[in-house]
Amino acid sequence: MMAQLVVQEIPGIYGSVRVEEIILQCIWAEQDFFADSLCTD
Repeated sequence: MMAQLVVQEIPGIYGSVRVEEIILQCIWAEQDFFADSLCTD
């Protein structure tokens, strides 16, 4: 049996938090995040 991947949205005060793709691309391109707290499964 294959495991299913699930994507969950982060609930915010006023509903789900939406982040535009271009913003994520900029954050990734500039490596503007804390790499020491990243993990993979």
